[in-house]
Amino acid sequence: MRSPATAEASSAIGRIVALAARTRADEARQRSQSTDPKSYDEIFRRTAESANEIQKRIARERKHGQAQWLVLERHPQPRRLVMIRNDRRLHTWGLYQILLERSRGLASQNPRGAVQMAELALAVARCLDPEIHGEERTADFQAAALAALADAKRRLADREGAWGAYEAARECLEEGTGDPLERAELEILRARLLRDFGPEEEAERSLRRAGRLLRRIGDKRPEQDLLDDTAHGVVQRRARG
Repeated sequence: MRSPATAEASSAIGRIVALAARTRADEARQRSQSTDPKSYDEIFRRTAESANEIQKRIARERKHGQAQWLVLERHPQPRRLVMIRNDRRLHTWGLYQILLERSRGLASQNPRGAVQMAELALAVARCLDPEIHGEERTADFQAAALAALADAKRRLADREGAWGAYEAARECLEEGTGDPLERAELEILRARLLRDFGPEEEAERSLRRAGRLLRRIGDKRPEQDLLDDTAHGVVQRRARG
């Protein structure tokens, strides 16, 4: 799955795209009222200022989320989940993002820890207010947490758990924004699951679908490069005998 830096950038871009969508109506009104190119200057200025403010807000939310994680970290996992469900102060995008990044960062070396972080990220995502973030975006957040959970369970050779989390992620994504990057990453996850648990010919088809989605947004990485933990998959298959 994507790196923490890419995840952060994607979330930021999602918010900036939402901002741009809101300003398109202003731009259309300006076009209908004037053909003077100078009339666009104010729109561009406001858009740039708003995008800068969004970036600052994201940084503040992440800093706050890191502080919240330091509080949660002192407790055992069951208690963390209870705290998240019951404490509205923990229902923040910043905490969600920190937990999701920790899950992805732990996946290769400590998949059990990654499972825990993904479970916490999912708990936060399910508590986020759709009035603030939008119903489709909150569905995307849940899908990303479920995908991280599926990937961590895959690395533990938990076939049933991994596929169950993947299917839940797919269902959430169907209710999301339709972001082609999110869809591509879910196809990559499916390809990895199929590579590890078979059949591998279906994994190739998923990989080709992921490649087509990525090319639509300008990502031209070779499809085989998307399966970046092939050695891990080989070890898992050998372990299963």
